[in-house]
Amino acid sequence: MGTKKSLICQIGPGKDMPGGMLSVIEGYLESPYLKEFEQMHIVTASSTNKGKCFFRGIARYIGLIIKREVKLAHLHMSEKGSCHRAIVLIFVSRLFRIPVILHSHGSELEAWYASIKRMQRKIFCLAMERCAAVVALTPGWKKYWENIVEDNKIYVIPNCVPSRKHLDREYLDSGKLNIAFLGYVGERKGTFELLRAVKILKDRKIDFCLRIGGNGEIDRCKTLIEQLKLQDDVIIYGWATGEKKEEILNLSDVLVLPSMYESFGIVLLEAMAHQLPVICGSNGYSKELISEGIDGYIAESGNAESIAERMALFNDRDILKSFGEAAYKKAMKEYSTEHVMYKLKELYQKLIVEEWKESIYQGGK
Repeated sequence: MGTKKSLICQIGPGKDMPGGMLSVIEGYLESPYLKEFEQMHIVTASSTNKGKCFFRGIARYIGLIIKREVKLAHLHMSEKGSCHRAIVLIFVSRLFRIPVILHSHGSELEAWYASIKRMQRKIFCLAMERCAAVVALTPGWKKYWENIVEDNKIYVIPNCVPSRKHLDREYLDSGKLNIAFLGYVGERKGTFELLRAVKILKDRKIDFCLRIGGNGEIDRCKTLIEQLKLQDDVIIYGWATGEKKEEILNLSDVLVLPSMYESFGIVLLEAMAHQLPVICGSNGYSKELISEGIDGYIAESGNAESIAERMALFNDRDILKSFGEAAYKKAMKEYSTEHVMYKLKELYQKLIVEEWKESIYQGGK
């Protein structure tokens, strides 16, 4: 009979809330590099019946704890309501002496934290201090978290992409600059500024095709496309995963994510792994993924003219190829699944061993 694997609960949104956070959770659950652990997805956030989903998730989690099956909680948090749920889950976990990894994904956490009242902030910080570890996605994000918890608790573990075979890509193959946008369609992700930016390209007689894969404010997006007379230049796919996302990336020359604020932006990595240069917004931490002028450019968030200027720089096959090759090399070297999962596996092992030692010590006491 084999040794029972340590159970790690991945706590966060369910399948009806698609996005970067769910993609990360599913990547962990399916990873062959984490096979030595048993993992379970505890869904605590839903787009409908939010309260019911949360309490059902907590009940399931406590049930597993009572059965003495849980060794570690990996809690995925964004901002606002996600932070309130995280506070409850952290205190519940510590009540049962379960170590918690707080994985900070939120692109709006800084603004939310700055807006809440002093007592709310105190409770939030108190909960965060109870975590065994905090995972920040970039060094800059880690620096922000040092204002909330001790720096020795913070680990920089970025999002990752699977290794891909290098291909001989053809850029500007259709004679047009093929631009991709993947993510939530709305003001926050800079979608509408991107539409205004491609209108500038059109006015400058630069041929392009913009492909938008995402959910969100689709009707508003379509209305703006009509107002700007871009119906022949923009294709809206809806939410894009799997084959649909692969299709968009394979048809594209550059990916643009001009968010008003972004904590990471995993779609940037996915594009880089497809040998695409990228353009991101200046606000937040996604710019840490880019080596300016080598594998991508940083445009001023909320500035259509700035976005258009960066896109126009890629209307050249040689530049696209040079930047695309550099982007691919970086993605495979620094952000491959194997490289990142090794860091996560080390953290899991460290905290499980520490929890075991703590339980032995308390038992002897």
